[in-house]
Amino acid sequence: MVTGWGACGRALFWVAGFEPRSEVPLFGRYRARGQAEERELGDGRIRTAIERRQPFQCENRIMRGDDPRMIDARGQLEFDSDGVPARLIATAHDITDLKRAEDASRALNTELENRVETRARALADAQRLTEALYEREQKARTRAESSERSFRMLVETASEGVWILDQEL
Repeated sequence: MVTGWGACGRALFWVAGFEPRSEVPLFGRYRARGQAEERELGDGRIRTAIERRQPFQCENRIMRGDDPRMIDARGQLEFDSDGVPARLIATAHDITDLKRAEDASRALNTELENRVETRARALADAQRLTEALYEREQKARTRAESSERSFRMLVETASEGVWILDQEL
């Protein structure tokens, strides 16, 4: 594929961080803004598009000065009569804010999931404690009822008179 001059709208210059209508070929300059692994990924997607003669899509990071940006590039190649790529028609969208919002959403979801898990554990612990207290109360009630029956039987079957004084009665 021949690389060289390209024609594009003002927005693409802004997305890539270049002065509008600069005279240096945009594709090579845009490509140079990416990190090495990003360039390899993009080049691989374009190679695949050439081999399969199909459109491509690639998200990659570029640097605009000190500002890292995420770009969604989509394009399609046109081939000449010999089957050689002759033209690349592509769009590039700055999706940095979208990616940051997605990251923030994932972080909030993770925090929420952690809170829910913590709360679920606390509720399970409270449930176990409540069940243990209920069981202890049931055992105490059973012992008290048994003790009361034994005491009543002693009082009712005693041959001497039994008198009980209780402040609470």
